[in-house]
Amino acid sequence: MSSKNVPVPIDPLRRLEQTGWPTLKELLLAESPRAEIPVPPRQGWCRRATE
Repeated sequence: MSSKNVPVPIDPLRRLEQTGWPTLKELLLAESPRAEIPVPPRQGWCRRATE
């Protein structure tokens, strides 16, 4: 695998390093809107036949 150097302006890089990304805990506890995940209703128990 090869790597390449890409020039990046230092000011935006420093701002990104200072603000950083929120941690998983911060995301989970945030008051921001959360996505609605459609969950299908449970169908009941599915039992295996015993031998």
